[in-house]
Amino acid sequence: EPAYFGSGTRLTVLEPDISVTAPTVTLLRPSPKECRNEKDQKRRKKTLVCLATGFYPDHIDVSWLVNDESVTDGVATDSAAQRPEGEKFYKISSRLRVAAEVWFNPDSVFTCQVSFFNGSGTENFTES
Repeated sequence: EPAYFGSGTRLTVLEPDISVTAPTVTLLRPSPKECRNEKDQKRRKKTLVCLATGFYPDHIDVSWLVNDESVTDGVATDSAAQRPEGEKFYKISSRLRVAAEVWFNPDSVFTCQVSFFNGSGTENFTES
């Protein structure tokens, strides 16, 4: 008898030789090149990069918070996690572009939040 799943259901068949593995999350600051020019320093947007690497399977979601508030403007996340040929684990990246005045404000807190479904529940990983 065929199986029927509701809308939005995702079925993943795990490979037998790979264990469910949570991601490592790394937050990269704007590059020195982006911040070096005094004249442009206050005008240009700054880009933060969040990397989630070394996870399996690819049940993952990446989001951004600025000062504990969810943001979507200026966010560009890979459309899907990538698994290079011959590799066991996935990786995904997301970028957040913010105004220079937000970046240079010492009170600003930038957080990359990664949600990973480990087979029995969702684990959250944050890097600020």
